[in-house]
Amino acid sequence: MTETPKNDSAPDGGSAPGAPAGRPVPPLVQGDMRIARDGTWYHEGTPFKRLPLVKLFSTVLRRTEDGGYMLATPVERVAVEVEDAPFVAVEMIEEGEGETRSLRFRTNIDEWVTLDDEHPLRVELVLVPLIDRPEGLTVLLTQRTAHLQKHAGQISFPGGGHEPQDPDLVATALRETEEEIGLPPQHVAVLGRLDLYETSTAYGVVPVVGWIQPPFPLKIDPFEVADVFEVPLDFVLDPANHRRDSAVRDGRSRSFYVLPYQDRYIWGATAGMLVNLYEVLRA
Repeated sequence: MTETPKNDSAPDGGSAPGAPAGRPVPPLVQGDMRIARDGTWYHEGTPFKRLPLVKLFSTVLRRTEDGGYMLATPVERVAVEVEDAPFVAVEMIEEGEGETRSLRFRTNIDEWVTLDDEHPLRVELVLVPLIDRPEGLTVLLTQRTAHLQKHAGQISFPGGGHEPQDPDLVATALRETEEEIGLPPQHVAVLGRLDLYETSTAYGVVPVVGWIQPPFPLKIDPFEVADVFEVPLDFVLDPANHRRDSAVRDGRSRSFYVLPYQDRYIWGATAGMLVNLYEVLRA
């Protein structure tokens, strides 16, 4: 949510950030500092307990030449491992109505940010459907069609973008779900929302959890959805099924969760939200 300062380190022979002219750039050294996916900062495996210290470190957080992160001062540069993003939203509130409606987010460094021209973020809503089957609870997922421009063939929750006519965020999730898979809103008992999931492509996903009692009708939109299937909730709640993987994108290595289920490859934002569901239910 909060913009990470751009890389302002000088090339070899230049000056270090904030240093007098002529001071050489300190070498980048490996540290034992990590920012977890949920925004918690760790040093030597121990989470920071003093928020003012985290805020202080955040003011010298910079990008490295290869797209990573570091703490940069005039005298040292220390690499920081970032699992997803250094600044994440941990709380969201919706204010106003109609054209005056706005979203505000509290970040992991306890700063409140309002979505506006200075802090743009595209927001999408998804439904996390929990199905009450006789053999146990399941989570309903969709597989997107292969011809779509965005996330073609990937596994996702039903959902989409907020429209002005939607009275609130929950209404968006229910409307988009009905449009994609034909599930009527009256079949969904809304239980609440998970944490906002902010992706690396500058949009946020708000997962709305719904309880669904069979039987219920489905009518798939064949343009967007290739298949609908269910995963046992017990599978999601087993941390042994939460695998970490990585890939290089735009010259930068990114890590993400993967939940391989049978012949399905559940990864990225969908896997991250399933892990968040596990964290909430196991708390």
